[in-house]
Amino acid sequence: IINNLQLNSSLPNILVCVAVYVIVIFVYNSINLLIGYYRKKISINFDLYINKLLLNQISKLNLKDFESSETHDILCLIKTQGTVGLLQFIEIPLNMFSAAITLASYFVVILIYKPWLVALILFPSILSFFINKKMGMREFLLIQSNTSSLRKAWYYKNIMMDYICYKEIKLNNLYKYFIDVFCKLQSDFNCTIINVNLKKSYLNFLVNICELFTDGLIFFAIVLDGFKKIILTGTVFSNVQSCIQIKEQIDLILNNIAEMNSRSLYIDQFIRFLSMQAYEQTD
Repeated sequence: IINNLQLNSSLPNILVCVAVYVIVIFVYNSINLLIGYYRKKISINFDLYINKLLLNQISKLNLKDFESSETHDILCLIKTQGTVGLLQFIEIPLNMFSAAITLASYFVVILIYKPWLVALILFPSILSFFINKKMGMREFLLIQSNTSSLRKAWYYKNIMMDYICYKEIKLNNLYKYFIDVFCKLQSDFNCTIINVNLKKSYLNFLVNICELFTDGLIFFAIVLDGFKKIILTGTVFSNVQSCIQIKEQIDLILNNIAEMNSRSLYIDQFIRFLSMQAYEQTD
């Protein structure tokens, strides 16, 4: 549209471009609304199905199994993610497929214009992906290794809030002791997680500095071509928007891969729990 205005095209041609743009936006928004409805519907039914599956499995355990620390640790890890985590694990490939389609259309624009710009766009995103993947794995291992202490903290918190236990705790003046134990257990875990996230934030800050320079170089190259009249004003806007979209979609795909890897660690625990009784029955 901008190029047609700059080239003094006829009004009918400009109106056709505007009409096509409006129709495409309308269709895109309508499809998103439809997808949102079915995603919500599937999410509600899936939540019920997984909860039923989990509760049925719990009901099949014998008392000895359910009193096992290992069983409780697995259940704690499952509960940290819940059925939402399982559903998101399924949704991630769909989100990646959608992002890949959007990415392909913008990719073609930049490859035709200046292929070397693609490398500048990809470098910070790939670097950030490996950092987040490594830090995500470290955070999971910390949660896994501290499951027993977190379960103890949860136990102390719940008995202090339970009306049945209140009288005994109050009469024996145990609240201060329980609160101190709870705070100690929770604080120790919080410190380890904070340290991991601090290192993650520092590394991502360095990536952002790198990204600042690459983005500046990309936009300078495009604007310079527009200034020299090598490309039209509309093409300048189009190329800049394509670079922004490529970066956003690449970040989305890489973040989804990292998230999928993180979710799979919890899903392994879920599968392990579901297969627990089947394994015991074969003994």
